[in-house]
Amino acid sequence: MNTDTQKRTILCVDDEQDILDSLYDTFMDDYHVLATTQVNEAIQLFDTKDIALVISDQRMPEMEGSKFLAIINEKKPICKKILLTGYSDLDAAIEAINRGNIDKYFSKPWDSEELKDTVAQLLSTYSVDQLFSRMMKDGKGLKSCLDDEKSKKQLYINAINALQWPICIVNSGLLIEFVNHAALSKLKYETPEDLLQTHLVDTLLTDISKTDFNARFVHHQKTESTTQWRFKTGDATVIKSDVQLLFVDDNNGSQLCGFVMID
Repeated sequence: MNTDTQKRTILCVDDEQDILDSLYDTFMDDYHVLATTQVNEAIQLFDTKDIALVISDQRMPEMEGSKFLAIINEKKPICKKILLTGYSDLDAAIEAINRGNIDKYFSKPWDSEELKDTVAQLLSTYSVDQLFSRMMKDGKGLKSCLDDEKSKKQLYINAINALQWPICIVNSGLLIEFVNHAALSKLKYETPEDLLQTHLVDTLLTDISKTDFNARFVHHQKTESTTQWRFKTGDATVIKSDVQLLFVDDNNGSQLCGFVMID
């Protein structure tokens, strides 16, 4: 397992102690696990601990899990959120996903291995979200002390090129504006000029991934921010990678501005 996720803290909330015991046993070897049967205690824990992911049951006497996770989302949007639900609560789970309040839901009974894989994937994207959150915060400070636009741009380019994650930035027309060194290596291109101003979908995605792309974005619908794409590389091979999709929000809604390859 990635050492970055070994120290992550996850919070499990369920009013049934046997469910909490099962979740604790599932994750105790890989993460710091906090568990409680009380929603109010869960909120207090969240406010005092650095929690990266929350797993919550939907049916709880104090508060529905979807409402609880909406509170968590308000407090810390990059925190990953999983809802455990019965068949009769599926509508609530789907609505919570549509509102952006949860990342995944699992129907009871769930498959433990599938749940573990999902948690690992979400925590990988959490690391990316943390990084970009820090970069945005640092960028605001840099803006006040750097007057030279060229210097600021080069500073960001150097920072993104230093990252281990392959990153691609696109404009509103989905033309590639920037790829960092890691992305060039992953996609097997020699220079940025080989990709700059080419169309993301036509240049990099296979037909299968084009279909996925169109299903997600042709109607400008921001669904899940993580997906898996197959990429055409510079040496005419195909590689498969999980990607964290990056969005900007404006008056027209959410707009794709790039992706990070996270595996």
